[in-house]
Amino acid sequence: MYDNNNPMDGQFSRTPKYLSSKHLTEWCEGSAVNEAIARLSIESLTAKEFNERIRPKEPIKTGGWWCSGVNWRTGEFMGTWYGQGKPDKPHHPEGSNERKYLTGSGMEPDAIFLPMSDKNYWAKVHADKSIPRHWAEGVKKAGAGLSLGLAVLALTGVWNWGKDGKLAKFVGEWAQPGTTHYIDFDSDYAAKPSCRAAIIKFAQLLIEHGCTVHITCWDTKFKGLDDLIVGKGGDAFLQAVADAPTFAEWEKSLGAGAKVLNYPKVEARELSGLKTDVCQLLEENLKRSDLTIAIANLSQKYGRQPQEIRSLYLELEEEIEQEAQKEDTKIGVEQLLASKAASVKLSEIFPESLAAPIEEIARRMNLKPECYALALISGVSRFLKNGSSTMLVDEWNYWCRTHGYFGAMIAESSQMKTPVFNAMITDPLAAMRKKNKEKFEAEEKGYEVELEQWKNSKDENKGPAPDAPVEKFAYITKATWEGIAGMVGRAPTQGILWLCDELAGFFKSANQYRSGRGSDQEDLLECWSGNGAVIARATGTTVNVGAVSLSIYGNIQPKVLAPFLGDGSDNNGTFARFDFVQQPRALTQITLGLPKIDANPMLQALYERVDAIPLMQFELDEEAKELFVDYYNHCQRLRFDHPKQGMRAMLGKAAEKVGRVATILHCIHAAHFGAEVSQKIPASRVRAAIKWVEYTTQQALSINVEVCSPDALESNLAKIISLAERKCGAVTARDVLLTFDSKYRPSGQTIREWFKELEELKYGEITEKGRSIRFSLSKTSTSSTLAQNLDTASLSNVDTGIHITSTSSTLNGQNFKISKFNVDKRGGNVEVSSTFSNPCPAKDSKDLTVNVEDVEVFASSAETSKPSMLSCTTDPAEFAEQIRKAIANFDRSLAIQVSRALKDKIQLRKEVRAALTVEEFENFRLLVTAGFVKGTRVKYVGDPKYAEQFEGLELVVDSIDAHSQISCLKPDGSLTTWLKPEELEKL
Repeated sequence: MYDNNNPMDGQFSRTPKYLSSKHLTEWCEGSAVNEAIARLSIESLTAKEFNERIRPKEPIKTGGWWCSGVNWRTGEFMGTWYGQGKPDKPHHPEGSNERKYLTGSGMEPDAIFLPMSDKNYWAKVHADKSIPRHWAEGVKKAGAGLSLGLAVLALTGVWNWGKDGKLAKFVGEWAQPGTTHYIDFDSDYAAKPSCRAAIIKFAQLLIEHGCTVHITCWDTKFKGLDDLIVGKGGDAFLQAVADAPTFAEWEKSLGAGAKVLNYPKVEARELSGLKTDVCQLLEENLKRSDLTIAIANLSQKYGRQPQEIRSLYLELEEEIEQEAQKEDTKIGVEQLLASKAASVKLSEIFPESLAAPIEEIARRMNLKPECYALALISGVSRFLKNGSSTMLVDEWNYWCRTHGYFGAMIAESSQMKTPVFNAMITDPLAAMRKKNKEKFEAEEKGYEVELEQWKNSKDENKGPAPDAPVEKFAYITKATWEGIAGMVGRAPTQGILWLCDELAGFFKSANQYRSGRGSDQEDLLECWSGNGAVIARATGTTVNVGAVSLSIYGNIQPKVLAPFLGDGSDNNGTFARFDFVQQPRALTQITLGLPKIDANPMLQALYERVDAIPLMQFELDEEAKELFVDYYNHCQRLRFDHPKQGMRAMLGKAAEKVGRVATILHCIHAAHFGAEVSQKIPASRVRAAIKWVEYTTQQALSINVEVCSPDALESNLAKIISLAERKCGAVTARDVLLTFDSKYRPSGQTIREWFKELEELKYGEITEKGRSIRFSLSKTSTSSTLAQNLDTASLSNVDTGIHITSTSSTLNGQNFKISKFNVDKRGGNVEVSSTFSNPCPAKDSKDLTVNVEDVEVFASSAETSKPSMLSCTTDPAEFAEQIRKAIANFDRSLAIQVSRALKDKIQLRKEVRAALTVEEFENFRLLVTAGFVKGTRVKYVGDPKYAEQFEGLELVVDSIDAHSQISCLKPDGSLTTWLKPEELEKL
């Protein structure tokens, strides 16, 4: 047995999350796979994880092992979908055959490359045509062959080397002319006509590609190559390889040596009705025995072998499942797009004169106004008195015991989170903090004098000592649960606002002073429910408070949030208590000449007036109560049916959030206008609160998918659609690639498959030219029309004289003007004049030319910052002439200037491309990307681990691919693998 607790020597960059000794034993002892290869290749999955990867029509009932494949060029894992797995018990959908091995959802038939300790292993093998290529049925058998030192590629079935009679992408890339291939399929092909047909077709296609093909044969007592190795030893399989006949020899020997099953001869009939009859069988959902009989009847009827009809049955069943999965995927994408596109107009929740300046500040910063609203609601909630409550449904004694509010803004690092934090909370409260501190210091001095007088008094009836003053804090930035409870004990009506510029500190800080053994986090979460605290210490003293009103506001980055969210189940409800707003990546640009907006006086006055509201018992008026009850029941129905536990927790708390937010908005409206606060909360405030909570719940749904399941198909498809919207309707594979961190970038093949999935879901169309691929949205493909500029603000490039406009539109793409208004303490007007317009130019969605934008991988430098006379008015022929001049003079600086001048000029770029030959355009890309042209002599200066194969070689630049990687000719005329530009140095 194998002990999975024994760590490896750390040679592998990525190891499975968990691998059971049972699965390791199955691979190592049951199939003779080297332990190092097995540990690197497989992980143990739960039934839930299996279902997420496979997405079967009927759920898989057990866990099992999963083998993830790698990109053969880079050795990097290609995602959870690319691989093969085996449940502990065969998956047996009702009415279908048992399925022992399963592949990832959406994976097309193709080769799977097992991970190796040397990430460059597969690239080296591909580059060396003298190394034989072996093909095996399944990843486990491939692992057994690799353990013997053979280059074995896995196929997930005898027919899964391609589709529609053509080799799959990876298989075709390995069918290099002059290479030798061994088909090491299971030995039972002699009894299976379909398997023999698969071998014959596969071999013929390899031969058509200029390959030599051998068929490895062995004793049929051993089915798979791994069975042979376990039973007879590795040398037995190596001898079988050495003795393997050529395909021609093997095909000739079939008649004498193959065990052919003889079915009754029947007259072949018209096949037009066969598919209809098989579809009828699928609808009847027969038991296995009945299905076998029905297939035998169809065999007689149509004169076809039963196995052919069963194969058709399984293919049609798979197509039906795929269609069902596509519908589920589309629903998931639509929900995600809707959640990303959701917005709230601030004037619908705040008074117009408060909302307008906040929206203008957000617009200037190019941030979502909802980010500012979240901060303001969090900040104001602190100043409602601790002990105030809101009766929601008196018949059920359902009430908000506190108005504490937890808010979190999610955005990348340096995405202007702190300016929101400052603008809505810290800056407006600065004066209050100063006033509170000065007041406390004065009271403390008076207290010290009074205490001294009391001590010195000889009067027997002098009474108790004077009470010490209590400092009032607008907010705190670090605390423990006991410290918070103590603050409330000293000032019972004071709410607490915990500000965390980096919210990760809050999640990490629980029990930090108790070596993780305390209950701080649970106690803090109890504050959300408004429960009090009774704390006993060893000294016998206690803190005893009836309620604690705690509000929390902070910022956090998506990747920092991910470990805390985990799989999104939210077992203790931590994240269900928070309202989230997600700020996408956006560019903030300073524009000179605009009037100053200072909302501080207005917000400062708002906070002070809310702070002056006495302790109150609020209640909903009758109309508001009816509206609230309808929403409560609606949330409960959604909660009951929702498949995700984390979202069920969120929906379970949504109604109470509405009660709290309605109360906070009620106080904001009254305080903003300096009016008296009514005990009755009207329906308009509940309606506004529902809009807000619906919005934040949509944000939570988006986060639950994007942060907790970043590899989910729906998440990546929605990401591509959103990116295409920002880029005026079309994206290249490189555009998508650059949205991922380099460590987690998907392969080009993965992106192609995502594009294909979107095309099949009718979101748009794919256009290809050579190795370049572009996805263009259809005009009616998405429901997501973003109402703000998510990518860039309008700017002018002073150096080049080219005007570059933002890549996404404002409200429905129509021009609108914001009137001027001034801000005062009563929430008057802010005067600003700004005009916004739709910046996206019309474009040809079919434009697919490999463009300069696709190869812009260079950094700005003095070399590239010189002014250019080229502009969007320059004639295409002039651009082409400048490109030829740059190539002839080896002038990379000029090439870069041309590249920048053509950026975002779709039609002009097409015309320039048409004026160049294929070789001129490739030289242009090489020059821009790396400073080379075709024929440039270079040497390899990359990772020393891989330098051995290039040692002493003079390489010649040959071509550049769509990912800006370069292939070179070696002295023997063979090509290198694709290399990064920085791995090459000009001689």
